[in-house]
This record gives sequence, structure tokens and C-alpha cells, in this order.
Amino acid sequence: MSLQGFFLTKDYDVYGLDGSLKATERIHITRQSNSNTDFAHSYKFRGLLADDTQIETGDLVQYGDDKLLVTAFRHTDFMNTNTANMWLCDTVCSVYRLKSKFVGNQKAGTELVPILEDVPCVQQDTNGKMKYYDAGLLESTTKLVYVQHTVDIELTDRLVIDGHNYQVDSISTSIKNVLALQCSDDKRAL
Repeated sequence: MSLQGFFLTKDYDVYGLDGSLKATERIHITRQSNSNTDFAHSYKFRGLLADDTQIETGDLVQYGDDKLLVTAFRHTDFMNTNTANMWLCDTVCSVYRLKSKFVGNQKAGTELVPILEDVPCVQQDTNGKMKYYDAGLLESTTKLVYVQHTVDIELTDRLVIDGHNYQVDSISTSIKNVLALQCSDDKRAL
């Protein structure tokens, strides 16, 4: 018997990196108790998973309207328990790309082309403490955004989150199957 059997669980839909429904699994989700920041306390969760789970890092786990991005997966031999760290996707973003616009063979400016809409994401506002302790954080970064790595995003793309424009300044793959985006306020005219 696995440890998961001792807890009340709910059925969650699991969506793979391609966006398709991968499985429906019973998962027990709790908040991570060792949080020391507001972000961690509000958005980080731990899930106890079944022995035969199909969940992988980068998957989206959904129950009702709530979506969680799996940021780590671990199999432990203690009572055959699998665990996953998950972050609550608190919003969606839209991705736009600036492309050259041509009239015949002549460049006639640039246009904003929609790439994707309603991409589930985790967002985190940056602060002075984060910039002081994280040497990899750019000085211009005002927001960190996390999405599945299959999302089509390039440097200088525009992300629109809650009606506010952000420019993608850095893309990191430090979390398996997850893109960590450093964004600054996008002040471009388009």
C-alpha cells in the first residue's frame, strides 16, 4: 500500500507538453510548508502521486479552473510514494512577435503578430531582495514568468499579462521542460 492511500484525494486531469489530455489521476495536493516568501506560500504545492503515475516535469495538472505547473518530480522508495512540486498558474499570457512588414520588396515598418493566446503561466514580480541575491537576474527584470517549454517564445517577444505589456529579455531552461522568462516593461510603440 502506498502512502497516498491514507489521504483524501481528488481526480486531476494531467495535460502533457503537447497540450493533450494525458491521464486523469488521483492526487493529494498540499501547500509546501517550508515557504519563506509570499510567492512560495501562495503558489508552491506538493502532490503525493500514485505508484503508476504518468506525471512528468513540465506537465499541467488541472482540477476545475485551477492549473498547476509541475516543476519537479521525484520517486521515493519510502512506501512507494511519488511526489511532485507544482506551482499554481495564476493567470494566462498572450505571446506576440514583432515582424517586419513589407510592401513589395521594400520594408514598410513592423507589425505585431499574435503567436499564442491564453497560455497558462506562473508569474512573479521581482523586488530588490531578489535582485541582490540572484546574480542571474537582469537589472531590467520586473517579472519572472514560467511556462511549458513547448510554448513558442523568442527573445524580444511581447507577453501580455492582465492587459500589461512585457518584453522577454531572457529565456532559461534551468527547470526541465519549463521555460523561465525574465521580462521587463515593454515600452515599444506597437
